[in-house]
Amino acid sequence: MKLALAFCGEIPRQIKMAGLFSACCAALLGSSWCATTGAVEGSAGSAYWAIENNEIRYNHGRGITTGNGMYILENNVHHNGDLGIGGGGLNVCIQHNQITYNNYAGYSYYWEAGGAKFAYATTFIVEYNYSENNGGPGFWNDLNSEGITYNENATSNNIEAGILSEISTNVTISGNYIAHDAFNPSGAGIWWRVES
Repeated sequence: MKLALAFCGEIPRQIKMAGLFSACCAALLGSSWCATTGAVEGSAGSAYWAIENNEIRYNHGRGITTGNGMYILENNVHHNGDLGIGGGGLNVCIQHNQITYNNYAGYSYYWEAGGAKFAYATTFIVEYNYSENNGGPGFWNDLNSEGITYNENATSNNIEAGILSEISTNVTISGNYIAHDAFNPSGAGIWWRVES
């Protein structure tokens, strides 16, 4: 049986989700749900959710969509159709996750696909994660994101950059290990794109 979502926002604050096994949630064609919808969907009201020690896999869109105040810790997020983790929000912490083999559905990584992508994100801490073998960048921030920190992450064998920072301000990238990324001939291990 395929569900559209495993969990969605507008649930009371300060929820802890631990030990969950989520698989095979499908986006509904013709609805507002699509590749940008997560099996764990925090964009509609996830204030202070803790997503810990879960296995999130084989979902059509994203594995986890972020929202305000989310803490995403020690999850195995793999084989999702579009992204492992993605979204926006304010004050989000993503630590010690395995983010692997995402974008099995073959979405364009020039749009949104791969390990993790954040847009309209403010004050995100992304550290101690491992992102490998994704069909797109390992980590990516875009579209007016501000105050993003990538610290002590490891990326390898991702298409495009291990870390891509685009159309954002106050981004810190430090102490990361990046190897064998950017299989796209026009790519590099870290991309820093500045637009005026």
